[in-house]
Amino acid sequence: MIQNKLLHRAPDIDIKIQNNKPQIILKGRRFPVRKHTFYLLDIFARPMMLQQALDLLKPNLQGVQDWMDASAEIMELYDNGILIDDTEHISTNFNEGFQSLPLHVTMIRDESRTRAFVDALKETVTSDSIVLEIGTGVGLLSIAAAQAGAKHVYTIETTGIANVARKMFARNGVSDKITLLEGWSTQLEIPEKADIFVAEIIGNNTFEEFVLETTRDAVKRHLKPDSVLIPQRI
Repeated sequence: MIQNKLLHRAPDIDIKIQNNKPQIILKGRRFPVRKHTFYLLDIFARPMMLQQALDLLKPNLQGVQDWMDASAEIMELYDNGILIDDTEHISTNFNEGFQSLPLHVTMIRDESRTRAFVDALKETVTSDSIVLEIGTGVGLLSIAAAQAGAKHVYTIETTGIANVARKMFARNGVSDKITLLEGWSTQLEIPEKADIFVAEIIGNNTFEEFVLETTRDAVKRHLKPDSVLIPQRI
């Protein structure tokens, strides 16, 4: 059932205008753009369950028929491969995917990459800083921000590796300065807006971890207007 699937838009879609009408292009095939299509594509820029998507769309819906039309659009986008099922990529095995502790150890051992993030935090964080990290993993960058003197750190993680992060915070004596929230940053609220945003969610394929969509949402909802982004560019 599509209701139980974690959906997101296919990474290789394109939008073109022909005869003043927008069309979705996917693998050489053309599909019409309907009433809610663009907003749905924006919502599904990050993995989303059907009901969550409809809840986000609800303010733009007018009555039962409009709700039914939006649901039908989602089904059509899914049937045409424009929305794809990401459920199989969300592992329930702690030793697989981004829940894998060995994977995180390997990433930390990328010394030039890790050092660049830690140095940026040391240069930026002050005693007044509220820091937001997305994708904490084992918690290294949140610990670095806390040790650099941040007033408080809010950090977000979607996988079971969050349990390791909590132990790391305690082991390093910074648990009182870090609040860990579990879930998708695009679906959570944090208690206060942040001055500094850090996210090491840049994959080998630069955009595979939704860094642009995640950052855009954070800027809009979680950050102060003059906040600092780490990294500032890719």
